[in-house]
Amino acid sequence: GRGGESGMFEALHEDTFQVNLSDVGDIYKIRVSHDNTGDNPDWYLGKVHMKDLNGDEELVFKFQRWLSHNKEDGDIVRELPAVHLGKNSLPVLRYHIQVYTGDLEEAFTAG
Repeated sequence: GRGGESGMFEALHEDTFQVNLSDVGDIYKIRVSHDNTGDNPDWYLGKVHMKDLNGDEELVFKFQRWLSHNKEDGDIVRELPAVHLGKNSLPVLRYHIQVYTGDLEEAFTAG
């Protein structure tokens, strides 16, 4: 990516990173998120392209979604399943979860 003070994640740019890892096995999904900091934290993610530099596996995750508290559904975390030729991809399921706290004295969260 080029442009802006940081030079990263600017509109209409491609940012490339090389990450050195040991074998992580089969990739079933990826999760992309950010910490919602900065003057303009809204981020539109087009796609993520992953390539195994030691092998021939390449994966493309087409997001075309906002990671933003102010746009679309307000999520800053996105998950997408990996798509492998000839294999079914795993679904990404969304759940609505309700948490109920108990009534013990001083058993509360700060906030």
